[in-house]
Amino acid sequence: MTIYGSLANPVNKLIIPVVALGSLTLPTPSQLDLDTGSAGMIIDAQDVFPPDMVGTNGFVFPPGQNTLSYHGIVVTNVQATKGYDGSAETDYGNIGFATVKFGGRGELTTNVMPVLFVYKSLDGNGQPLQFPYQGVFGINSSSNPALAAGATSSTSLNICSLQSITANGCDFVSVLRYLNYSAGVNAGFSLGNATLDPNCAITSAMTGCTLQPALTVGLSVADEQTYTSVPLSCSKGPTASDLGVTACNANIRGFTISDSDSGESFKTPILFDSGTPIMKFSVPPDGDISAVVNSRQYGNGDAGRLPVHL
Repeated sequence: MTIYGSLANPVNKLIIPVVALGSLTLPTPSQLDLDTGSAGMIIDAQDVFPPDMVGTNGFVFPPGQNTLSYHGIVVTNVQATKGYDGSAETDYGNIGFATVKFGGRGELTTNVMPVLFVYKSLDGNGQPLQFPYQGVFGINSSSNPALAAGATSSTSLNICSLQSITANGCDFVSVLRYLNYSAGVNAGFSLGNATLDPNCAITSAMTGCTLQPALTVGLSVADEQTYTSVPLSCSKGPTASDLGVTACNANIRGFTISDSDSGESFKTPILFDSGTPIMKFSVPPDGDISAVVNSRQYGNGDAGRLPVHL
């Protein structure tokens, strides 16, 4: 599958185009942050819907309606927020459902899946945020909540569907879980070398950018045997509406991190996060150190290989 790599903006990104939702072919592809550090898809609603349907204050629902339909896209009246660990960003939107066609050449189309259609993004001070990209395409093995105002995350897995969605929101999982895979092919991906191009500007036209065949979707047993496997801590959704999906903590435990200045080392879980442009070590109050490692830190502007079996 073809994606872009950009080094031209304030944050360095791998970018995956979304070319259609439902039966709607977008006038220009929406360029989404390909994020191995989160699960689920958010997209700028104003790039999808006409201004009489949505604005900076949200969607407009006719009296008595709790859903909107537009070219095979269903938007519910459940407003929710989605945040990201290590970031003060909060995205506000409505939970909706659609098929999603994605890739630089529109190579793949999902089954109907949940999408957070975002109408505003705010920083930690409540100020509007603007990004060069139009959303986030989360593909890691975990689940991430889309929470309604005042709701708190539940310990039980409730994957978003029209049947399971509640007033409190629901849980998003990887976009890649909504594809059909051939017999003998597991739901997962491998991220190969992708050059981060300083001349590639993140715009709807991706001016100066070259598509790169860096993302492989679907892994055979033979593919997986070329890598070292690490078991993850997983939990399974309780109902048929949860697709029988197992959501797994994406932090890989047991890594040894060495500090070349002090000569000290410690063991810690790490998260390979293509959506975070810096390397961070986060120490919670309880002293249990966790790390968020951006793959671009390794190897002259190239993103390293990252195989994941969902």
